[in-house]
Amino acid sequence: MSDTGRPAIEEPRLTTRRVRRRRVPRHVLVALPLALAGLISLLVSGNTLRPFEHITTLDAKMASKSDFFKDPEVRRLLLRHGIRVDIHRLGSRGREFLRRHAQLGPAADAVPTFPVQFGEADAKALRKAATATGGRMVDAGLSSLSDAFKEIRGCH
Repeated sequence: MSDTGRPAIEEPRLTTRRVRRRRVPRHVLVALPLALAGLISLLVSGNTLRPFEHITTLDAKMASKSDFFKDPEVRRLLLRHGIRVDIHRLGSRGREFLRRHAQLGPAADAVPTFPVQFGEADAKALRKAATATGGRMVDAGLSSLSDAFKEIRGCH
Protein backbone atom coordinates (compact mmCIF):
# COMPACT_ATOMS: atom_id res chain seq x y z
CA MET A 1 0.00 0.00 0.00
CA SER A 2 1.06 3.51 -0.55
CA ASP A 3 1.21 6.41 1.91
CA THR A 4 -2.21 7.62 0.88
CA GLY A 5 -3.90 4.38 1.67
CA ARG A 6 -4.39 3.22 -1.84
CA PRO A 7 -2.82 0.02 -3.09
CA ALA A 8 0.36 0.54 -5.03
CA ILE A 9 0.22 -0.44 -8.68
CA GLU A 10 3.43 -1.35 -10.28
CA GLU A 11 4.07 -0.36 -13.80
CA PRO A 12 3.91 -3.21 -16.25
CA ARG A 13 7.22 -4.55 -17.37
CA LEU A 14 7.82 -5.39 -20.97
CA THR A 15 10.00 -8.39 -21.46
CA THR A 16 11.36 -9.27 -24.84
CA ARG A 17 12.86 -12.45 -26.10
CA ARG A 18 15.59 -12.44 -28.60
CA VAL A 19 14.36 -14.44 -31.60
CA ARG A 20 17.06 -16.15 -33.53
CA ARG A 21 16.47 -15.78 -37.28
CA ARG A 22 17.73 -18.28 -39.77
CA ARG A 23 20.01 -16.88 -42.39
CA VAL A 24 18.98 -19.44 -45.06
CA PRO A 25 15.27 -20.01 -45.76
CA ARG A 26 13.97 -23.46 -44.94
CA HIS A 27 12.91 -24.30 -48.52
CA VAL A 28 16.46 -23.66 -49.71
CA LEU A 29 17.80 -26.08 -47.13
CA VAL A 30 15.34 -28.71 -48.34
CA ALA A 31 16.24 -28.25 -52.04
CA LEU A 32 20.00 -28.03 -51.54
CA PRO A 33 20.65 -31.81 -51.27
CA LEU A 34 18.67 -32.41 -54.48
CA ALA A 35 20.65 -29.78 -56.34
CA LEU A 36 23.94 -31.20 -55.07
CA ALA A 37 22.90 -34.73 -56.06
CA GLY A 38 22.04 -33.51 -59.57
CA LEU A 39 25.35 -31.70 -59.92
CA ILE A 40 27.28 -34.76 -58.75
CA SER A 41 25.45 -37.00 -61.22
CA LEU A 42 26.23 -34.58 -64.08
CA LEU A 43 29.89 -34.51 -63.07
CA VAL A 44 30.11 -38.30 -62.84
CA SER A 45 28.35 -38.89 -66.19
CA GLY A 46 30.45 -36.30 -68.02
CA ASN A 47 27.44 -34.25 -69.13
CA THR A 48 28.22 -31.11 -67.14
CA LEU A 49 29.14 -29.02 -70.19
CA ARG A 50 26.50 -30.54 -72.50
CA PRO A 51 24.43 -27.30 -72.73
CA PHE A 52 27.49 -25.42 -74.00
CA GLU A 53 28.43 -27.91 -76.70
CA HIS A 54 27.68 -27.32 -80.36
CA ILE A 55 25.11 -29.89 -81.48
CA THR A 56 24.06 -30.15 -85.11
CA THR A 57 20.48 -31.26 -85.58
CA LEU A 58 19.70 -33.13 -88.78
CA ASP A 59 16.09 -33.19 -89.87
CA ALA A 60 16.13 -36.57 -91.61
CA LYS A 61 13.52 -37.50 -94.15
CA MET A 62 13.85 -41.18 -94.92
CA ALA A 63 11.86 -44.30 -95.53
CA SER A 64 13.15 -47.80 -94.92
CA LYS A 65 16.23 -47.03 -92.79
CA SER A 66 14.57 -44.82 -90.18
CA ASP A 67 14.56 -47.64 -87.61
CA PHE A 68 18.37 -47.56 -87.57
CA PHE A 69 18.39 -43.95 -86.33
CA LYS A 70 15.68 -44.60 -83.75
CA ASP A 71 17.92 -47.11 -81.99
CA PRO A 72 18.92 -45.60 -78.60
CA GLU A 73 22.53 -46.76 -78.94
CA VAL A 74 22.90 -45.11 -82.37
CA ARG A 75 21.32 -41.90 -81.07
CA ARG A 76 23.70 -41.88 -78.08
CA LEU A 77 26.78 -42.44 -80.27
CA LEU A 78 25.78 -39.71 -82.71
CA LEU A 79 25.04 -37.30 -79.85
CA ARG A 80 28.48 -37.99 -78.42
CA HIS A 81 29.86 -36.60 -81.69
CA GLY A 82 27.55 -33.59 -81.62
CA ILE A 83 24.92 -34.89 -84.04
CA ARG A 84 21.23 -35.23 -83.27
CA VAL A 85 18.98 -36.79 -85.91
CA ASP A 86 15.25 -36.04 -86.02
CA ILE A 87 13.54 -38.66 -88.16
CA HIS A 88 10.53 -37.99 -90.34
CA ARG A 89 9.34 -40.84 -92.52
CA LEU A 90 9.40 -39.83 -96.16
CA GLY A 91 8.65 -42.95 -98.17
CA SER A 92 6.26 -42.14 -100.98
CA ARG A 93 5.54 -38.74 -99.45
CA GLY A 94 8.46 -37.06 -101.22
CA ARG A 95 6.10 -35.06 -103.40
CA GLU A 96 4.22 -33.98 -100.27
CA PHE A 97 7.50 -32.72 -98.75
CA LEU A 98 8.28 -30.68 -101.86
CA ARG A 99 4.76 -29.26 -101.98
CA ARG A 100 4.88 -28.17 -98.33
CA HIS A 101 8.36 -26.72 -98.72
CA ALA A 102 7.14 -24.63 -101.65
CA GLN A 103 4.32 -23.27 -99.48
CA LEU A 104 6.71 -22.09 -96.75
CA GLY A 105 7.86 -19.13 -98.81
CA PRO A 106 11.18 -17.31 -98.99
CA ALA A 107 12.11 -17.88 -95.34
CA ALA A 108 12.41 -21.62 -96.03
CA ASP A 109 14.85 -21.01 -98.89
CA ALA A 110 17.48 -19.89 -96.37
CA VAL A 111 17.45 -23.38 -94.78
CA PRO A 112 18.95 -26.01 -97.09
CA THR A 113 18.13 -29.71 -96.85
CA PHE A 114 20.92 -32.27 -97.05
CA PRO A 115 19.39 -35.70 -97.75
CA VAL A 116 21.66 -38.66 -96.93
CA GLN A 117 21.46 -41.61 -99.29
CA PHE A 118 21.75 -44.71 -97.21
CA GLY A 119 21.02 -48.27 -98.27
CA GLU A 120 18.40 -48.58 -101.01
CA ALA A 121 17.13 -45.00 -100.75
CA ASP A 122 15.94 -43.46 -104.01
CA ALA A 123 18.83 -41.24 -105.10
CA LYS A 124 16.75 -39.43 -107.72
CA ALA A 125 14.07 -38.40 -105.19
CA LEU A 126 16.70 -37.33 -102.66
CA ARG A 127 18.56 -35.25 -105.25
CA LYS A 128 15.29 -33.62 -106.25
CA ALA A 129 14.51 -32.70 -102.63
CA ALA A 130 18.04 -31.35 -102.15
CA THR A 131 18.02 -29.11 -105.22
CA ALA A 132 14.52 -27.83 -104.42
CA THR A 133 15.66 -26.67 -100.96
CA GLY A 134 19.09 -25.34 -101.89
CA GLY A 135 21.03 -28.23 -100.37
CA ARG A 136 22.79 -31.22 -101.82
CA MET A 137 22.53 -34.96 -101.48
CA VAL A 138 25.25 -36.74 -99.51
CA ASP A 139 25.93 -40.37 -100.39
CA ALA A 140 26.64 -42.47 -97.31
CA GLY A 141 27.09 -45.57 -99.46
CA LEU A 142 30.48 -44.35 -100.69
CA SER A 143 31.82 -43.84 -97.16
CA SER A 144 30.67 -44.35 -93.61
CA LEU A 145 27.53 -42.75 -92.25
CA SER A 146 29.66 -40.82 -89.78
CA ASP A 147 31.68 -39.34 -92.67
CA ALA A 148 28.45 -38.31 -94.40
CA PHE A 149 27.33 -36.38 -91.32
CA LYS A 150 30.76 -34.79 -90.99
CA GLU A 151 30.50 -33.68 -94.60
CA ILE A 152 27.15 -32.03 -93.88
CA ARG A 153 28.59 -30.26 -90.84
CA GLY A 154 31.51 -29.03 -92.91
CA CYS A 155 34.17 -31.07 -91.13
CA HIS A 156 35.36 -32.70 -94.38
